[in-house]
Amino acid sequence: MSKQKKFIFALFYLAPFVDAANGYLIFNNFLPEGSLFSPGQILRFCITAFSFTLLNLKDFYKIVGLGLFFLIIEFISFNLHFNPKGFILGAVYSYKIIYFLLVFYSLKNIVSDFGIMKLIQLYIKSAVIYSVILWASTLIGISKSTYITGTFGSKGLFASGNGLSIFLGTSALIAYYYYQSFPKRNNLIYFILISISTILVGTKASIIFIFFILILFFYNASFKRKLVYIFVHFIVGLFYLKNIVSFFSTIFDVILYRYKSSSTFISFIASNRDNYIIDAFNHYNIDGFNLIRVFFGSGIFISFRNFSDSNLIYDTLESDLFDLFFAYGILGTIFYLGFIYLGFINILKKFNLTLFLAWLIIVSYSIIAGHVIFNAMSSIALISLFLIISLRNKHNVL
Repeated sequence: MSKQKKFIFALFYLAPFVDAANGYLIFNNFLPEGSLFSPGQILRFCITAFSFTLLNLKDFYKIVGLGLFFLIIEFISFNLHFNPKGFILGAVYSYKIIYFLLVFYSLKNIVSDFGIMKLIQLYIKSAVIYSVILWASTLIGISKSTYITGTFGSKGLFASGNGLSIFLGTSALIAYYYYQSFPKRNNLIYFILISISTILVGTKASIIFIFFILILFFYNASFKRKLVYIFVHFIVGLFYLKNIVSFFSTIFDVILYRYKSSSTFISFIASNRDNYIIDAFNHYNIDGFNLIRVFFGSGIFISFRNFSDSNLIYDTLESDLFDLFFAYGILGTIFYLGFIYLGFINILKKFNLTLFLAWLIIVSYSIIAGHVIFNAMSSIALISLFLIISLRNKHNVL
């Protein structure tokens, strides 16, 4: 087996089982959450090692240069807070970004050889494996609820419900895009399975993805089918509206409670992160020499906090945009926003509504609610989607 095939096998086929094993060990207290040398971390270390063998020289220098930048920022930050755990935390989060870029460049080089169609198929099959594990663990009663309280929502054996719903939701849209291009029975089955699995997770991201999938279904239907859909929904709503409202109020009770408890719709979507961000800027000191942190950041551990605070306790804002800004300043933010901008530019060059919505949802969720850049599962969704969007122009497919 070539090193490219080994890399693909580990990233798309082995990762679902390792992530499930990782979650099982955490849920059953065999492994503390966030502990070193977990099955998931060991797999990612192996993928990291593989990635370096797949890089060209230019990409290698980019990774090394970025790694040195992170190391310098975290070392300077350590000399201000003198907290060894804080330095390790900064190194771990820096590694997550390095891992993201290593996978991105490696996969990009592989796709150049294997073709974009192979990437789409791999991504969909990986989502199918995650879905099967999710359903199997749920049906036999060894899964974990997505929320601590509530009557609906299962994340199976996977530790992150948000990461899982983003991965599955994005893959559902990719599966629909692939089915549109190749309307075969197997492709339809994959799309339906992944979509239902997205609903099963039961997060806000799940609802958003499924809502737009239904819109796409209606938008792409013929005029006659549109009339049938409208008529059927009208009749069902006329006679069973109360039952439907009661059903969805029960299965999404946690989300509905959070919606009612939120002062604005933005607060609901952001899960009150907007207030955390406002509070972070209120504590953000840029007087005098501190002004330099605006450009280069303060490292992961200090983030928006004051250097002089003797009781520094790390807590993420769970917004990729602002976590990156406070950690790595305007410089880090420019690279992040530039990546998002390139995605939109590439999709507009050869517009496809399904891919546009997929990119819009995942980057919006990354900015508002996080759980993308620093999550090993959903970051693969972001990388794969970007490569599909950008390389389809180059390869002139779909």
